[in-house]
Amino acid sequence: MKKIFGALIILLGLTIPMACSNNPTSPALTPTPIPTATFWAGYTATNTITPTVTPTITATNLGGITSTPTSTATNTPTPTITNTAFSTATPTVTSTPTNTGTPTNTFAATPLPYKTGWAQPNVNFPNGLALGNGNIYLAEGDGNSGNVVQVLTSGGGAVTTLTQYGSAPFGEPYGVAVNQGTGNFYVLDRLKNTVYEFNSAGATVTSWSSWSGGSATSFLNPEGIAVDGGGNIYVADTGNNTVEEFTTTGSTVNYINQWNTGTGLFSSPSAVAAVISAGPVKTLYVADAGNELIQVYNGSSWSSFSTVSGSDVLGITVDGSGNVFAADLANSLVEEYNAGGNLIVSWNSVSGSTAFVSPDGVVSSGSDIWVTDFENGTNPTGSVQEFGP
Repeated sequence: MKKIFGALIILLGLTIPMACSNNPTSPALTPTPIPTATFWAGYTATNTITPTVTPTITATNLGGITSTPTSTATNTPTPTITNTAFSTATPTVTSTPTNTGTPTNTFAATPLPYKTGWAQPNVNFPNGLALGNGNIYLAEGDGNSGNVVQVLTSGGGAVTTLTQYGSAPFGEPYGVAVNQGTGNFYVLDRLKNTVYEFNSAGATVTSWSSWSGGSATSFLNPEGIAVDGGGNIYVADTGNNTVEEFTTTGSTVNYINQWNTGTGLFSSPSAVAAVISAGPVKTLYVADAGNELIQVYNGSSWSSFSTVSGSDVLGITVDGSGNVFAADLANSLVEEYNAGGNLIVSWNSVSGSTAFVSPDGVVSSGSDIWVTDFENGTNPTGSVQEFGP
């Protein structure tokens, strides 16, 4: 038995090692790589702003005054980005700025410089003036005394003085205009409600105080008169709230047109300036004193722009650049507007000139402006002043 047991022991000892040596080998493990970090602590991003916006500003020219444009534009956003994680990259931020500024134009306009002027004894209550035939025509008078039309040289020297039409003395010469084509000139008498025509030598031609057609048949305290390049005559018929158009041929007066026939367009029109802007197309500028407006007629329709608050514009003219000058009696100012109706500048006096008190007439001669001041503190019977570059 011991031998059998020993043999079994030997057999088992041989068998067990054989069984163990036949087990399979474990496969090699493939490690999972650790992801590369995309952020790191404390990294500040690089900000790239594209594009940089520069405001586009268009300067505005007003009556030859070139503005100096300015802008308060700002670019937003301007981000500052801080990463608080981990990164091996260089992060960038692209932002599009917004222009939040509004460009504005600023300019400092100055009145025309003073050139020359006259007062007593050459001037006595001037109401209106005109230029033509190389002379200055000055309508003067207050309805009581000194009711004349003076013809002066461009330097203010006396040429002649008219006191009447034929044998009829003037009542109150208030407006005067020259036909640049014929040299004839027209005197508007407010007190006698009449227009008188003279030739260039001062001889009488014709006169009229009524017309056919329109809403009335007679002038009523007219204050303004103008002649355009075609020889058409325009009267600001103040008391009738109308503007009438005429032509004359010798002693014949032709009524052409009337504005404000029942339309309520005007309220006490006090002055009129007439130009021909393109061929036969007329442009009329009317000082509508009662409405504090400048009314503009382009040949087919009317438009308007406001004058300075509280104004009483008694004189109006247009210069070679299309700027409008107004003699504002109530505010003691001469005002310059551009063709769009924007106020460019106004003035009461400039260096060397006498301050206005009652400016009531203004006329352009190219780039120069002539102003009549009915009466003022320094010269109680008024003055004539010239301004220009």
